[in-house]
Amino acid sequence: MRARIFWLIFFAPALCFGQNEVKSNAPEFFLFLAVILIVPLLFFAGTYFRKKKNGRSRTWFSKGNLEIRLTGNKRYRPDTLTLTVRNNQSNAVDLEAPILIIRKLWSIRRFKLKGINRAEIYPLFLDSGKTHELQLKLDVFHKHDPTLRSYYWAMIRIKNTTGRVYTTNYITLRKSLIS
Repeated sequence: MRARIFWLIFFAPALCFGQNEVKSNAPEFFLFLAVILIVPLLFFAGTYFRKKKNGRSRTWFSKGNLEIRLTGNKRYRPDTLTLTVRNNQSNAVDLEAPILIIRKLWSIRRFKLKGINRAEIYPLFLDSGKTHELQLKLDVFHKHDPTLRSYYWAMIRIKNTTGRVYTTNYITLRKSLIS
């Protein structure tokens, strides 16, 4: 029994396959680093290198987009908001009724905009390259609910009939500690 333990202890280092010379792992490291840096660069290259088609700039990975913008007539306490929808896609799009979202810090009110002058215009069919503009008078909403005058921000959310949602940036309705 002691002889077996002696031989096991004596030959145990021989059973370990040690490395006699030191080899650098630099080529594998630089290859790994190159893959980590180049793959995302190639993935997002479409946003930097644009192609022109029909006079509009396009990315490699997208077929254009729907550009929506909400602007007020004044910086603070605007009377009217203007919603501009421009179809930059190569095909026509069907838009459902936009939703006006007016919010405070923790309170949110949503209003579905159905049309103009009691005429329903939504769902709206917007051809490629066309623009749709909608004027929103905030007095109508303030008459509906006077507490809306104390709300800080407004935005619009539009959904197309395929389910994709487009939103505008928030417009400041009145000053707050944050805005």
